[in-house]
Amino acid sequence: EELYNLEDYLSVTFLIPCWNEQDTVQKTIESVLALDYPKHKFHIIAIDDGSKDATWQILQEYKDHPQVMILTKENGGKHSALNYGLTFVTTDLVASFDADTEIEKNALMKAIPLFMKDEKLMALGGTVLISEPKTFVQKAQQIEYEIFSFTKKMLGLAQGVFVVPGAFSVFRKEVFDIVGGYRNAHNLEDIELTMRMHTHGLKIDHA
Repeated sequence: EELYNLEDYLSVTFLIPCWNEQDTVQKTIESVLALDYPKHKFHIIAIDDGSKDATWQILQEYKDHPQVMILTKENGGKHSALNYGLTFVTTDLVASFDADTEIEKNALMKAIPLFMKDEKLMALGGTVLISEPKTFVQKAQQIEYEIFSFTKKMLGLAQGVFVVPGAFSVFRKEVFDIVGGYRNAHNLEDIELTMRMHTHGLKIDHA
């Protein structure tokens, strides 16, 4: 693996849209903050999308955290929360991240150099797996995710990645200037955005 000077690593903002995520949002934010990556190079914007539970109260714990910005708005759906968060992003890259997801410590160190090596790379889908699958359905889904992951790696080699997962994907910020923001797609926001990227001939890969 190529080693870069820490100052050369690209800066990243994680957008975490939250709607009634009181049970998971803290774990999610803590998992992002624990990333093995230069601390001044990554930030979190957590957007409370009009939650009816204690999500906003829990987010208050981070109101003075140097790496975290918390926002709240009326409920308008995931796409509207992501777009609201986007207006505050000043970093090179944007990561979309689900509020019930945890991230491997080395994920950014693996993902970001791919953008540094290839200026044409505009989006990268991360591998999403189920932690400790317990039920039969979760175990089946775990196998499905693993197969997906392998297939996407192969598709990436053939420049055919169809969708980057909403649970964890990284984009260059200018993608949103080129194709526009997120649109309401009934929980298929990631597919809809990827389709627009394909239309503009933007390069997408999977890690």
